[in-house]
Amino acid sequence: MDRTQAQVLGAIGIRRRDGRELPLGSALVQRLVAVLVTEQGRPISRDRLTEVLWADSPPEGPHNNLAVYISRLRTGWDRDSIETSPAGYALSRAVEVDAALFEQLIGRARATDLADALVVYDEALALWRGPAFGSLADEWWARPTAVRLEQLRLVAMAERIEVLLSVADADRAAADSEVLLAADPLRESFVTVRMRALHQGGRSAEALRVAAAFRRRLTEQAGLSASPALDELERQILEHDPAAARATVTRSLRGYVFGELLSQGGHGSVYEATQPSLSRDVAIKVLHKDRADSPEFIRRFEAEAQFVARLEHPSIVPLYDYWREPGRAYLVFRLLRGGSLGDRVARREQIAIEDVDLLVERVGDALHSSHRRGVVHRDVRAANVLYDEDGRPYLADFGIALEHASADEASDDVASFARMLLPLVTEEPAREAQRSLLHRAALNEVSSARDLVVQWRASRELVTPTPTPHRARQQRRAGNPFVGLRVFDETDAAIFFGRAAAVSDVVALVPKQPCVTIVGPSGAGKSSLVRAGVTPRLREQGCVVTTMTPGVRPLFSLGVALRRIATEEQLAAHPDDVGALLRALATSQPTVLVVDQMEELWTQSVPDDRDAFIGLLQEGVVRVIATIRADFYDRPLGDRRLGPLVQTGSYALTALSAAQLASAITGPLEGTGVTAEPGLVAQIISDVDNEPAPLPLVQFVLASLFDARATDTLTLDDYEARDGVVGAITSEAERMYQQLEPRQQEQLRELFASLVTPGESSSDDTRRRAPRAEFAHIDTELIERLDHLRLLTFDRDPATGAPTVEIAHEALLNHWPRLREWTDG
Repeated sequence: MDRTQAQVLGAIGIRRRDGRELPLGSALVQRLVAVLVTEQGRPISRDRLTEVLWADSPPEGPHNNLAVYISRLRTGWDRDSIETSPAGYALSRAVEVDAALFEQLIGRARATDLADALVVYDEALALWRGPAFGSLADEWWARPTAVRLEQLRLVAMAERIEVLLSVADADRAAADSEVLLAADPLRESFVTVRMRALHQGGRSAEALRVAAAFRRRLTEQAGLSASPALDELERQILEHDPAAARATVTRSLRGYVFGELLSQGGHGSVYEATQPSLSRDVAIKVLHKDRADSPEFIRRFEAEAQFVARLEHPSIVPLYDYWREPGRAYLVFRLLRGGSLGDRVARREQIAIEDVDLLVERVGDALHSSHRRGVVHRDVRAANVLYDEDGRPYLADFGIALEHASADEASDDVASFARMLLPLVTEEPAREAQRSLLHRAALNEVSSARDLVVQWRASRELVTPTPTPHRARQQRRAGNPFVGLRVFDETDAAIFFGRAAAVSDVVALVPKQPCVTIVGPSGAGKSSLVRAGVTPRLREQGCVVTTMTPGVRPLFSLGVALRRIATEEQLAAHPDDVGALLRALATSQPTVLVVDQMEELWTQSVPDDRDAFIGLLQEGVVRVIATIRADFYDRPLGDRRLGPLVQTGSYALTALSAAQLASAITGPLEGTGVTAEPGLVAQIISDVDNEPAPLPLVQFVLASLFDARATDTLTLDDYEARDGVVGAITSEAERMYQQLEPRQQEQLRELFASLVTPGESSSDDTRRRAPRAEFAHIDTELIERLDHLRLLTFDRDPATGAPTVEIAHEALLNHWPRLREWTDG
């Protein structure tokens, strides 16, 4: 710690700069420290100090005796801790006082968003080691301050419970509210927070009993009646009004403001919420501790959530956002207000056959689309089919990281879908063919969701012939398998070709080396190799993988990455010590830390943070995989602590061979029904022969060809019309620029120039991630156009959830002359 600390939140004590406690010895010295704290920074007269220390029995020469005690205290503590003046003695403002720190933290907790507020409240309340001023709390000079601090402590506890209710942590809110109410049983605000915590946790009857007991206490002990607000809360609980479970705080959690509780289940709750930054209503599913802290869930959550978030289909409820923290996981979906098929079945509504047709067409096609992407729903049932206001059905709630999934294969999804549909189809003879089809599908005798939809149409034609919509074009257009300039991520594992040998090499190195450092030129595919190749393999082997980029504060970034895989107990044991949390995770499960773009330690990071972060890496408590640009490779090698680790564990990512490039071109097309002309493949390989980092350029031109194709073949003629690999990216960016209005051209220049961090020379320039809010004045139409052209990528800050933007790839910096002019000029 940087400062000495006087402690009055419990027994009186002093902690020195080295963290050791200073023995105070006699009660008189404890009194001296305590009274100085009550007036920190202001001199207390010698006469008053004499009265506090010796009351009615002062020694002879009390001022001399007082000076002796002050001198001794300074000697053991810090000579500058107590200031002397003609007016008396004062505790220096340079001394940290735990009570003042407590009040500062409470102020900070009130001003921050919900995710950080909970951490800050915990930090503040952890300062308390017992009653304020300990055994001196009832002394006349200490009592006013002690009473005020004790009241503030209770208020902070109540505010913390409100935060727990806002993030749907009813279990902890209920437990903590019991302690709070026991501390002051006659405070009505504590009674209501306890009632709402119990009600949110499904214990409504117990909440009503708390109200009844409070009324009796209030009458018997104070002769008073409860307020109308308590009457209203009781009414809300009795009538199951969602407002009864709602927290009273309105601060946001990662940019979302929680509202009404929509539903509750065994593992979590669903809330209506708003996202003010986008003026959007959403539904947030909060998964509780029993599921969110299970090791299997932690290992699988991020990868499987990525897969679901990447699903794009008009009948799948989109997953907008997701994150996990100790004790909780959050999934943010589009909010649908039309209820569920389960609601309609529970009300015994008669489902018209036309509505069943719509279910088969829309939900069946959604299943087919997700299965083609390798995503199994695992929980197809009526409750997970939601409707919008116009009655259109959507498939919702894909089973992310379920430990006991009912469906592990696509065929199981199809069988569950058929079992859901069967009760909706009447038993009249005209529907016999459809019921027979569903019976067979329920027994896993229909091979795919696509086959079920096709056979359903055929059986429907037997009843009422209708034109069958032509879907071949829609299918052919679905699912561009090329990522453009975007880095491959874990969800792209199935389309990541050309690096099989490198993936195997790195995976084999991980258990042998404490730090595997992947070195290669800018654009070589280092990040893609780790994310789409190595990480999925490590997860299959049972490893927990978390990823970070250093940024300005690498210790903070590391803390955010570790929170994603820590349990609530682990975080509670090490709330402020990133190193201790890292060690705890390493001993509980096989953990791999991916440090992507390690060069940021030298291009962006604060030196003190960098040094501390490198010190943690040197400990070797977890396996580390780092990626670094070749032109920055000398930086870690020149560090006496990091150098030996990097030297022994380096893996050079060499250029793709012709055969590997061919695999990267043709492999992703497998299963799409689209092929590439042999001449196209050969020409692309020839064109990038001298490129040090060809893969992003190749991906970009292939994505463009795939989107614009007129047939099921990618042709050499279309490729040459785009001026080849290097020309494609330059032409696309320049064509877009020339089509903009002058005002938008100036905005584009400002945007791109702001997203580049200049190096010592133009070849050292790097991309910069920036908050979207920084460019709120930029035309939305321009941003959307850049997104469509894959020239920008969008993400969220891992700590705050705030939207971020960055240039899609370094290839733009190297190959678009206009951008180079902007950054050089």
